[in-house]
Amino acid sequence: MAELDEIKGCDVDSHEKCHSFTVSIIECDRFGWKQANLFGQAGFRVIAVNTNPHNLGMIEKKQKTEATKKNGMDLSSSSNIREATGKSQIIVITIQSSIEKKRPDYSTIERVCQEVGMGLKRKSLILFMSTTGPGVVEGRLREKIEKASGLIAGEDFGLAYSTPCLHTSLHPKEPSRTPRVVAAINSTSLKVAAIIIERISQSPPIKVRNIKTAEVINLVSVAKNEADLAFVNELAWVCEKLGVDFIEVTAAVDKDRTPSIPFPNFAGSSWKGFYHLSEESENAGSELRLLKHIKKANDEAVYRVLRVLRDTLKTCKKTLRRSKISILGVSGQPDMKIFPHEKTSEVIELLRKKVRTINVYDPYFSQIELNKLGYNAEKFWKAVEGTDCILIFTRHSRFRRLNLKRIKLLARRPPAIVDFARVIDQGLAEKHGFIYYGVGRGIVAP
Repeated sequence: MAELDEIKGCDVDSHEKCHSFTVSIIECDRFGWKQANLFGQAGFRVIAVNTNPHNLGMIEKKQKTEATKKNGMDLSSSSNIREATGKSQIIVITIQSSIEKKRPDYSTIERVCQEVGMGLKRKSLILFMSTTGPGVVEGRLREKIEKASGLIAGEDFGLAYSTPCLHTSLHPKEPSRTPRVVAAINSTSLKVAAIIIERISQSPPIKVRNIKTAEVINLVSVAKNEADLAFVNELAWVCEKLGVDFIEVTAAVDKDRTPSIPFPNFAGSSWKGFYHLSEESENAGSELRLLKHIKKANDEAVYRVLRVLRDTLKTCKKTLRRSKISILGVSGQPDMKIFPHEKTSEVIELLRKKVRTINVYDPYFSQIELNKLGYNAEKFWKAVEGTDCILIFTRHSRFRRLNLKRIKLLARRPPAIVDFARVIDQGLAEKHGFIYYGVGRGIVAP
């Protein structure tokens, strides 16, 4: 086996060669599990580490799934960070910082870094995939590791940072094909980290001069998404007020524009990176005035969902308080099983306080899975039975083929459709007697 600091691309160019190296994913959560799968599929031996017994149980359950067996991944689990670190040449820290009182709280990551340091051995590489403020990895986190291990970053062990992914638009991409930025404390760490990242992402990474730059790139790339999201949400709202169809407008604009204008999403924003940027910019004597407005606009979008629902039901001569709402689609991406956005859950929790009954259905989640997420889930026809309004959040393709004729027979009349995904044909909805709201178009009554 090649020493990690002497590794070359040819040392990991096959599944068999990668199996010589062990990777620990520290405090493996949902994002960490994705990374564990990428490393496992590439051939690395993987230890998924989580100190929370409940989360560890979920990881062990996933290990037994047919997909894991089929892919032939060498994946084990552990609750001991020090022990797993000591067995690994590559230590990947994916845990994200929390936000407390609108300030990033790094105490949990610092605790993890201390545990990693206690088990760290020479020639290892620590690779951060966390969202951190500029300078945090090379500052306070590096200091924690060095103090606990007695080793020096860049001399005794490698230290690198890779963005979770480089977001270029709001459109979904295959996570294994998404380009990543990589940076490190020195040239040796950078070389090793770049080779590893290229192996798991199947595309050459973008190398930048230092870790602080990579941290900013991660935050700025997501900030751009937030700016795009705020813009299209506001544009869709204005189009409704003007009696203009947002989809028609953007389709015409997109003919001469690349990339295309993203689709509105009133329940898709949960950007915490703003607080990382905000804190460091204030420390540098600057202020992110525009980003503050963007953050506020996207936070307020949740209440726009409530207003639209109330206005649509009013057109049906119904009230929120006495209505049953059937929510279709909570997945974070169309036609995929992706954990729901934080804002989606926030919208549903807000509606739960305002309406009589809420039922949730998503074809990519089982009823049990949705119930565990805190949603009152039902099978499809049970979810729409007696409904006053169908509220569609996710653009799943199969929702385009809904049997509106049968749904109308089961619903309380006059039924309504609030289509934030624009998957329902307006003419067909009108034909079957639905009051229809389409995002960027407004309310249309038959």
